[in-house]
Amino acid sequence: MECEVVMMNVLSFWESILKQDADGLKHFFHQDAVIRWHCTNEQFTVEEYIRANGECPGDLAGEVECIEEMDDEIVTVTHVHPIDHSSSFHVVSFLKMIDGKISTMDEYWADDGPSPQWRQAMKIGIPIRQADTMAYAPVYSTTYTNPKNGERIHLKIRESLEQDLDDIRSLWADGQVMHYVGFPEGLKQTKEQMKSWYDRLIQTKPESNHFSIFADNQYVGESYYRIDREHDNLAALDIKLFPHAQGKGLAVRSLCFAIEQAFKYGADKVYVDPNPENKKALALYERLGFVTKEYPPHLKKVAADYNAVYMEKERPCRL
Repeated sequence: MECEVVMMNVLSFWESILKQDADGLKHFFHQDAVIRWHCTNEQFTVEEYIRANGECPGDLAGEVECIEEMDDEIVTVTHVHPIDHSSSFHVVSFLKMIDGKISTMDEYWADDGPSPQWRQAMKIGIPIRQADTMAYAPVYSTTYTNPKNGERIHLKIRESLEQDLDDIRSLWADGQVMHYVGFPEGLKQTKEQMKSWYDRLIQTKPESNHFSIFADNQYVGESYYRIDREHDNLAALDIKLFPHAQGKGLAVRSLCFAIEQAFKYGADKVYVDPNPENKKALALYERLGFVTKEYPPHLKKVAADYNAVYMEKERPCRL
């Protein structure tokens, strides 16, 4: 999601693959693009690739685990499996981009499964994840140039884990971070309160989710969405960054990731309601295509109790 280069919506691309949506998929490719599946020594035209994807037996599901964007190339790591979990694969995809569309795609597909017997007999290593889980948390990772000073920044966003609670607690306790949301001295929480909040959070996935943001491997903030199934699948959004991490392009990319996740899990619209005095936030939301509107009826009480501007967006980001 570079601001300097038009990059495609990677999550929408993979959604088209998993849905075997031929009409949607063709729009991501240049007409003369080349697709190579190296593990099976196959090369396809766009038409052939879309046909192969569409005629793959069974219904597919999956999760993009990692995205890396580098100038004119995107690298993704994706977990793919039939909906009945009868098999499981990981695919690494290298996408060369020209004018926001794929010119070449090189992919490496691997079967998931246990390690071979000879290595099990060595009794070395530990599992990366529990063998009985098929849940793969989304991760967004990119390295980009800050146009203000030429600084290269490595950004990583992932689902918040229990190990992040101390960092989140410090973020909420910062008065500068919390000033415009009614806590000019910061929101002080005990470790027990943070654990209780986290336990409630994990029970609500995927209707809501919370993400931790890292710049150059240092925790710098959070983003969040919550989908209201009872009110037109409207999703609330939030983002907070430490002051030293602001003005570097992190907020745009981090909020876009949360927006994409909200739409992925069923939101029809997303909204923010910033304090009207928070000029930086207003500028950010306008840049991302949010439109100022009247509060929906079910949020009228919020409008009465909280001095805020209601802003809504009906589509994922496209930077």
